[in-house]
Amino acid sequence: MMRAYASVLAFCAFAYSFLFNLVGMAGALALLGAMTVATIVIWILWSRREPLPRRTWRQHPLTVYAYAGFAVLSLAWSQWIGTSLLTLAAEGVFVFHAFFLALRFSKRDLLVIAERALSAVVVLSLAVELWVALRGAPLLPNFQQAPDDPDPHYDWIRGNLLDGFLAGGRIQGIVGNANLLAVLCLLALVVIVTRLVRRDGGTIPRVLIGLIALWLLVRAGSANMYVNALALVVVAVLVLVARRLPSTRARAWFFSVLGALALGLAAVLLFARDWLFGLLGRSDDLTGRGEIWEKVLGRWAESPVVGNGYAAPWLPWDPHFDGWIVDHGLTVFHGHSMWIDTLMQLGVIGAALLAIMWGTAFVRAAASATRGATMVPLLVIVMLLIQGLTEAAPIQYWELMAIVVISVGQGVWRTSTKASTAEH
Repeated sequence: MMRAYASVLAFCAFAYSFLFNLVGMAGALALLGAMTVATIVIWILWSRREPLPRRTWRQHPLTVYAYAGFAVLSLAWSQWIGTSLLTLAAEGVFVFHAFFLALRFSKRDLLVIAERALSAVVVLSLAVELWVALRGAPLLPNFQQAPDDPDPHYDWIRGNLLDGFLAGGRIQGIVGNANLLAVLCLLALVVIVTRLVRRDGGTIPRVLIGLIALWLLVRAGSANMYVNALALVVVAVLVLVARRLPSTRARAWFFSVLGALALGLAAVLLFARDWLFGLLGRSDDLTGRGEIWEKVLGRWAESPVVGNGYAAPWLPWDPHFDGWIVDHGLTVFHGHSMWIDTLMQLGVIGAALLAIMWGTAFVRAAASATRGATMVPLLVIVMLLIQGLTEAAPIQYWELMAIVVISVGQGVWRTSTKASTAEH
C-alpha cells in the first residue's frame, strides 16, 4: 500500500510538467498541496506505528541542511523576494518528500518505486505521442486551441513520433520537453537494467519497457544525454573493475581514473568544442547557451559573494526575469547551468555549499559502489552532474529531490533496522 502511494508520488515528481500541461498551474498546485497534506498524515500515522530509530549527527545530511539553510537565509537580501518565497516553498515540498522517501523506504523499495513511476512516464509518453501523431495536429498545453499563426515552441506535444524510426523531429513525451524526456528515459534504463541484472522477475515486460525507453531517448535527440549515456557506461565499467581490486587500492584507482577522465572531458569541451558539438549537431555555444550564460554571469557580478537571492526556477512574470532573456519569443526561466545559475542566485558561498553537497554524495556513492553495493546512486549523481553542465534542472524539482534522497539515505540505509515495506 505504501509503495503504491510512493509510486504515484514519484510519478508526479518525475512528470511535474505533465501535470501543469494537463490541468494548468492552479490544478497542479492543488494536486501538489493535496499530496503534501496526505504525505504528512501518512508519515505521522506511520511513525506512531513504526517510530524511526534515533540518528547520530553523522547520519544527518549536514550538507543538505547547509545548502538549504543558506537558500532560506538569502531571503534577507533577495532582489526578488516574491520569487524567492514562492520557489523556496515549491522546492521545499520536493525536499520534504525526499526526506519521507529516504527515511521510510529501503533502497530496494525505492528501486521498485522509481521503476514503476518511470515506466508509467515511458509508456504514457509513447501512447500520447502516438495519439497526437495519428491525430495529425500538435497538442497545446491545457488542450488550448491552436492560434492562426502556430509556433511549435508553444506546443505540449508536436506529433513527430511517426516522422521516422531513428530520425525526424524531436519528440517531447508527456512532459512536453525533449531534454526532460531524454533524462527520464535514461534514468529508466539505469533502473531497468539494474533490476534485470538482479533478476527481480518480470523480465519480458521490463525488457519491452526498456526498449521503448531507449527508442524514446534516441528520438528525443538530446546531445547532453548521448554524452551522459556514454559516461554512465564508462563509470559502470570502472566500478566493476575496481570491485576486483583490493579495497584500498580499488578506491584510489577508481577516483584517480575517474578524475583523469573528468579532466580529459573538460579539456575536450574547452579545446575541441567546434569538433565535438559539430559531431553532435550542436553549435559551439550549445544552442545559444553562451549568450544566456554571459547575461547570468553579468547579474552574478552585481553580488558575487552571496548572490541576488534564491530563484529556482525564475518566475517569468517577475519583472526581474520577464523579458530579461528571451528564446524563440519565450522568457527563459533558468540559467541553463546549475553552477552558473547558483552563482547568480546564491553567489560563491551558495555554489560552494552546492558543490560540497554533491561532492560528498558522489564520494560516498562511489565508495559504496566499489565495495559491492548498488551502482544506482552513483550513476544518478553522475548523470545529473553532467546534465547540470548545460541545464539548471539538477537544482530543481525531482532532480533536487533525487540528490536529497541519496544524501539522506546514505546516512541511514547502512544502519537502518526498519522493516521492509512490502505491499500489504
